[in-house]
Amino acid sequence: METEKTEKNDKVLAMYHAVWKLIEEGKDIHKIKVSDITECAGIGKGTAYEYFRTKEEIVTKALQYNTSLQFRMLYKRIHEQDSYRKGLETCFDWMAETRDRRHLIFQFMRQSEAGKKLPECFCCKGETDGRGPFISMIEGILKDVVQLGRKEGLVRKELSDHLVTLQILSQLLGFFVYQEFSDFADEADNVKTKNFLCDNIIKSLR
Repeated sequence: METEKTEKNDKVLAMYHAVWKLIEEGKDIHKIKVSDITECAGIGKGTAYEYFRTKEEIVTKALQYNTSLQFRMLYKRIHEQDSYRKGLETCFDWMAETRDRRHLIFQFMRQSEAGKKLPECFCCKGETDGRGPFISMIEGILKDVVQLGRKEGLVRKELSDHLVTLQILSQLLGFFVYQEFSDFADEADNVKTKNFLCDNIIKSLR
């Protein structure tokens, strides 16, 4: 069952969107049934088995598809920015906005056999260099942010795109850790942390 073939099918896309709709309605990701997914998608239960073997496969592919959509949205938002600072802030804002979705994915990865295979799907499957489609997307997005900085003269010329990207990524990972272990942080704390880390990036690379 090839992902490329199934993702172009309207019925499959309807099932992917149905999975997220059910989750957003508060359904336990592990208790969702195939019949719940197909009913929400507006298709017959038997149709699901024309494209997938199990419910876990539907959920896994739905999570992959949604993650891909989120990265595409970030890519689009970066290209709408007209400054280096705004490009950086967009990355941090996106991470804050997608926190709940990440938690659902992590939960599925911890508690499901199918979920345990997700890291492999995200990072390796179908890629000859071993990086995977999502790693390549992240790299491409951050390189676009770097170019905004170079246009404004805010990135030292002697630094390669690779080194600059690593520095930005290190601060984004810091924000990720902050979010994961700061359940009681309010919006003001998030903004303050985002600004602090953006300042660190700009100062370290100028």
